[in-house]
Amino acid sequence: MKRNKGWKFRIYPNKVQQELLAQNFGCVRFLYNKMLSDKLEYYYGIRETPSVKPTDYKEKYPFLKDADSQALTTAWLHLETAWKNHFRDPANFGMPKFRSKHRSPMKYTSHLVNNNIRIEGDKIKLPKIGWVKIKVHREVPEDWKLKKVTVEKKHSGRYYVTVLYEYEETINPVEIRKAAGLDFAEHGLYVTSDGERGMMPKYFRESEEKLAREQRKLSKMVKGSNNWKKQKSQSCKDP
Repeated sequence: MKRNKGWKFRIYPNKVQQELLAQNFGCVRFLYNKMLSDKLEYYYGIRETPSVKPTDYKEKYPFLKDADSQALTTAWLHLETAWKNHFRDPANFGMPKFRSKHRSPMKYTSHLVNNNIRIEGDKIKLPKIGWVKIKVHREVPEDWKLKKVTVEKKHSGRYYVTVLYEYEETINPVEIRKAAGLDFAEHGLYVTSDGERGMMPKYFRESEEKLAREQRKLSKMVKGSNNWKKQKSQSCKDP
């Protein structure tokens, strides 16, 4: 049985690569918004043709040719899915919204085509970006196949790449030797019929308390000062 699994790694692009990534983020956002605008014009009777594909815009907007073509295609697919979902089930899916430069996540997804994405040692090759330093904190099995990557820049300024792999899962039959009943418990999540209690880690509560401490420090600083900017970055730092 084929399964998919995504692993998230931190990457360290240099200044030139950061500019190229910013260009990709901007092109993907621009194309998505432009295609959505044209779809809405057609829907409201202003536009005559419903055709909106990335290739339709590259001649009019030549800067799109410098962006990752797979990322542009993925943005188009996301828009098509959101558009169809709305008209298929408007009660649960709203009309697609425009992506904001400041509020929307800075990320894009690129698919593997002709070995254009690969990881070798401590570097990953990304289309239109080149070889970028990556911190691979876990070993990837050799028989796993890389399918696509999602590149993202967090508000803290850090860059990450989520790599989606496809692998073949073998399910072996297991002989049941012992059975136990589980009951919900507020402390530890569960308790078994044998009296054993779960010891669940409290990551959310610990992170919540740490965030509150850092935000209290931030509220006591002069807004706009160097210490305030440093503390603000600390308050929204990625785990």
